[in-house]
Amino acid sequence: MLIEFYDKAIKNQVIECAPKLHCATDSYSKKIIVRHDMTMMERTECRKLVNEAKEQEANDNTGEWIYWV
Repeated sequence: MLIEFYDKAIKNQVIECAPKLHCATDSYSKKIIVRHDMTMMERTECRKLVNEAKEQEANDNTGEWIYWV
């Protein structure tokens, strides 16, 4: 199901609260996934950036940096 919000701030609030859904007692809460709607090219680019961040974090021996995407 695709839900469209007219205000980007509301969409961001929903995305931020999505992890709380897994704490719900409803049996459907484990089957619902909330994500940003992305094209195939955007998903590929996001995966690439996440992998690069993981590699950089694994190679960082100082522990001073956190790599987020």
